[in-house]
Amino acid sequence: MANSVSVLNQQKYTKTVQALLQESLIAMDLANMELRSNFGNGTTINYPRPVYNNVSQYTKYTAQAESDVEYTNETMTVDNIPQITFQYDPVDEIENGYDVLGDQAKNNAFRMRQYIEGKFFEAAVSSYTTPAAVTVSTVSTDATFAVKIYGTAIATLSNAGCDEKSLCTVVDPFTFQKIGQGALGNTFQVADEVYKRGYKGEFNGTSLYVSANLTGTCALNFATNPTANDTITIAGVTWTYKAVPSAAGEIDIGADAAATLLLTVAAVNNANNYAAGAGSATTYFEVSKANRAKLAGLSVAQVSTTMVLTSLRGYRPVSSAMTAAADDWGDFSVTTLVMAKKAIDMVLQKNVSLAIREGTGLAMKYTTWGKFGVKTFTEGADRIAKVPVILQAAEA
Repeated sequence: MANSVSVLNQQKYTKTVQALLQESLIAMDLANMELRSNFGNGTTINYPRPVYNNVSQYTKYTAQAESDVEYTNETMTVDNIPQITFQYDPVDEIENGYDVLGDQAKNNAFRMRQYIEGKFFEAAVSSYTTPAAVTVSTVSTDATFAVKIYGTAIATLSNAGCDEKSLCTVVDPFTFQKIGQGALGNTFQVADEVYKRGYKGEFNGTSLYVSANLTGTCALNFATNPTANDTITIAGVTWTYKAVPSAAGEIDIGADAAATLLLTVAAVNNANNYAAGAGSATTYFEVSKANRAKLAGLSVAQVSTTMVLTSLRGYRPVSSAMTAAADDWGDFSVTTLVMAKKAIDMVLQKNVSLAIREGTGLAMKYTTWGKFGVKTFTEGADRIAKVPVILQAAEA
């Protein structure tokens, strides 16, 4: 007979938790924050702007042509209120000896700022987009790489009247890796900065910024109803189609492709708000908490017979193993930008802060929250060029 006493074994822990992987956030450097001090209560900001008049020629001793003074109005709605809430009992604090509150407060504040930056770049709209996305994996790492991708965008904005000193190029880490490889040993100034300033420097006459929070997008074709054990994978999280779901990450197969697509969208978004591992045999079972964390910043929507994925955290790898060979993921592209600083307006009506109130029992409830609005007005849109870069080509 073997005794089972392993639960009594003491376990040793380090006195500090592991350091968080936190990249620099740059939205505050690029946003137009001038409206912040003028905004108190309320939810809407009016932003009038003049309608431009045309220049005409004057003829001596004749009446001058008159132009009407005309303004148009645009508004920004400040109604985005993200939050993260947890409870913590003081008995836990006595028993574990760790600064859990400090760690959680710092982590949640960072996640909140990360979310805000993702929404900031999502607001980047433009009247100019490069004619076709460029596939990073197939582009040579020579000195012409950056010129091919970004040269036209920079020239277009300069030609439109943007002050070249205000222009900046914003890329994701994968694209910058390619830029860095191409720049080394060549005349671009970024070559001198690439290892000294965390991949930031002067690039093609613009200031170069790197952010992991640019907007990425990809679409999954869903024309045929899956069969049992078909799978799709997003950011390392696998969903499996089942006739009768019973475990985490399983999705019910509906009556037809349209019905199953609706269930897939609900599962990836956890539209039913199931707890980790919970669910229904007629809908889906929620993935683990660790896997849900991998999907942070991701959402999907049904568009006709496709599922369109939007990521506020840039590139996330996707794959599928479907019986219908045509039901694959398309190109995964990230929208990098050439833009003038302050082209996007952002208002922080309530900066990220911590609210504390009574919870259950002796526990206190801690909520990290903020309130903000972000918008690209018409004037700002003319000072932004979107440059889509394909980081993962469509599945064959």
